[in-house]
Amino acid sequence: MFSTFESFTNTMSKSRGAQIFGLVIIAAFIGLWIFSKFSDPRTQKTQATVIDVSCRYSLVHKRTICTAQITYQVDGKEYNNAIVVGPLTSKTVTVKYDPKNPKNVTYAGIF
Repeated sequence: MFSTFESFTNTMSKSRGAQIFGLVIIAAFIGLWIFSKFSDPRTQKTQATVIDVSCRYSLVHKRTICTAQITYQVDGKEYNNAIVVGPLTSKTVTVKYDPKNPKNVTYAGIF
């Protein structure tokens, strides 16, 4: 027959294993997030002209999300694309692009 102390230590060791497992999972997610932030190939910035904007309220994100049609130049060549932004107050935005593939572009601001 098990004593109360033995039952307690068995429970604690199982609980400790679950805690370690949880910490490993959290560390893995943090590592993936850091990797994704620093492995983004869109390293160059340029100014883009906003051609058109359409906005909608996102119930999931509880904020207004807009899609902006933009035009921008890289090495003298003009590109047209769409980016996701917050509500805009300007006709120009800063975008980040991949120098190897300038069509790969994202909004450089915070929204």
